[in-house]
Amino acid sequence: MHLMLFVHLKFTRGVSTDILLVVINGCIRDVDEINGCDVGIRALNSHPMKSNKKGVGEKHVPVTFAGTRICDGEWLYADSDGILLSNSELTV
Repeated sequence: MHLMLFVHLKFTRGVSTDILLVVINGCIRDVDEINGCDVGIRALNSHPMKSNKKGVGEKHVPVTFAGTRICDGEWLYADSDGILLSNSELTV
């Protein structure tokens, strides 16, 4: 399983952002602090080891999690029970 570097200080310091949900196909650490963020964050698991910072990443590219392809512009809805994917915004 992959470890994910997630710079959560940006979200805990009240920085304005359009991000409402972050889905991580791997592990995260500092779960208690991350759960206190205003941004919803879901990961496969937690792990105490720090990740290796590589300084790389991509935005607006399709990703596949558990056989499901997620594309830019699709809507994700999440709670503690799971994640729902929709092609359009849902009335909740």
